[in-house]
Amino acid sequence: MARIPSRPGFHNGKGAVRISSEEQAKLVSGNIKSGVTVLGISGKSSVVDTSDATAAAGTIVSGKTAYINGTKVTGSLTTVSVSQDSLTKILTVE
Repeated sequence: MARIPSRPGFHNGKGAVRISSEEQAKLVSGNIKSGVTVLGISGKSSVVDTSDATAAAGTIVSGKTAYINGTKVTGSLTTVSVSQDSLTKILTVE
C-alpha cells in the first residue's frame, strides 16, 4: 500500500493518504488525460478531450476514423468538389 504525503490546504499538511495496491495499479498513463499528472504519473498524450470536435462521418474520408466526443467514427465521405477563384486563387473544398 502506497503512502502519499498530503499537501497543506484544508489541513496542516502533516498527514498522508494510503492507496491500496489494487487501486494504485489503476493509475496508469493510459487512464489519465494528457496534461494531467496524478500522484506522479503523467497523462498519456493520446488521452484527450474530444468533446469540442466538429467533424461528422460525412466530412471524414471513407474508411478513415476519428474520435468525436469520445466515440470512434468511421468516415463516409466519397466525393469531394474543389473549385478555385480565378482572381484570388483561393481553393474551396466541398
